[in-house]
Amino acid sequence: MQNNPFRKSPGFFNEQKDHSFANNKRKIHPRSDFTKKEKEWGLKKFIPVVRPQTATPWATFKNEIIQKQQEEIHSSKNPNIGSEEARIFLKKREEKFRRMKIEEAKKEVTKWEDFSEVSPSKSTGQKRRKQISKNKKNKKSQSKNQSNFISKDILKRFDSKKLNFHQNNVIRQTITQTTHLARGAPLESVVNDLKRRGIRRKTSV
Repeated sequence: MQNNPFRKSPGFFNEQKDHSFANNKRKIHPRSDFTKKEKEWGLKKFIPVVRPQTATPWATFKNEIIQKQQEEIHSSKNPNIGSEEARIFLKKREEKFRRMKIEEAKKEVTKWEDFSEVSPSKSTGQKRRKQISKNKKNKKSQSKNQSNFISKDILKRFDSKKLNFHQNNVIRQTITQTTHLARGAPLESVVNDLKRRGIRRKTSV
């Protein structure tokens, strides 16, 4: 092994090492850069870069000031809902509204429902009596009004062409009233009433 020509001695690589980079390396003091900056500090003042901008006109500032003043006036007039004064005001208003409702309810007349079982014979009898009395009153008023506008001679020989519009309208109203008021009465009484008034039914040709 010792006679091997390819085997190198232990210090061979250290002797052949190139020390050119180490020799050419510049020795720099660590505080050299800082000392240079410290010497130049304060000699030149810092001047910020001024970018060209268009000047805002005075009208914009004026409008903003006026708008802020108007908003302040508007907010001072309108009370804040979250404040204590607004809560007290709303509470008083609600109490006043309830008091008014109670007073209105007291003024109204109480209507009691009738739970008594009334026999149907009595109720229908009372209705018929009321209806008959109404029919009598209406017949009297109709006879008076009819006598003023239309004579009996015209009704005997009735012809709608001879009457004017007002007289025809009166006759039409009397017919409708008779049929409307005879809702509980039999059909014979309605026909007799129409005959008694002198209005004849038109015969189909």
